Amino acid sequence: MLDKTTSRKQVRSGDNRLSVYQVSADEKLEHIYQTLATLMTKDDLVFQMNKLREEIGEENREMVQRLECRVFELETENDKLRDTIEQLENSVELSVERIVQLTLKDNSLEQQGRKNSVRIVGLPNDRNETAEACIDKCAKFFRDYLNVDIESTDIDIAHRLGPQSTICKFTRRIKKFEVLKARRNLKGKKISIFEDLTQETRESLNVHTT
Repeated sequence: MLDKTTSRKQVRSGDNRLSVYQVSADEKLEHIYQTLATLMTKDDLVFQMNKLREEIGEENREMVQRLECRVFELETENDKLRDTIEQLENSVELSVERIVQLTLKDNSLEQQGRKNSVRIVGLPNDRNETAEACIDKCAKFFRDYLNVDIESTDIDIAHRLGPQSTICKFTRRIKKFEVLKARRNLKGKKISIFEDLTQETRESLNVHTT
């Protein structure tokens, strides 16, 4: 009796172990099925790649559009700046031309005011010399050194211009021409006579009066 009872218990114990093993295998199979279900198929992988490619392409298109818009804005600003610079250059050119015209006109007017004048360089200078004394000295210089008949009444005004130069303005231009014609008599002397020119005229003619 004991042996049969023991034998039945052993059989029941073996059945229980088999049942446990069977449950464990089912769970493993279920886990494998679930894992396989989560894996991508080839079609799924191709679909995801195409979708990713489209998303990247859309982002690139948006980026290109933004860059194109920015380039257009910069080109527009550049065109505006170019127009502004061109207008400023034209304005500066007109201003320079106007300044040149005014300078020439001013120089012409100033030179016109000197049309009866000569510049004497090297005429002895007396301290505290008056305008009348300077006129008399110029008239005497013209008579003595140039042999030109000049009286004090032929001179409108005479004055010193620095320690070496004297400006002499005649009442008539004919007297100026007589003096300029006779200045060759000063060759070899330390006194010179020049046209009374403005600085601009001297520079344009490259004339030195000192």
